[in-house]
Amino acid sequence: MLGGDSSGEVEPVVLSFDGAMWLGVGSDHTDRKLETLGIALSKQICGKVIGEDVWPLAELTPH
Repeated sequence: MLGGDSSGEVEPVVLSFDGAMWLGVGSDHTDRKLETLGIALSKQICGKVIGEDVWPLAELTPH
């Protein structure tokens, strides 16, 4: 994302693959200037980045 009017937030990402649920992290990037016109548009304009590592949700649930 180019420019100084955007910011990112770390968000959980849950994926369904091969019969299991997986947990990872991603960035919910938002254009803050565009947000003044519409929240949905400000989120749609920015790419969503997902981390490379995921963990089986079934193994994390007991924690």
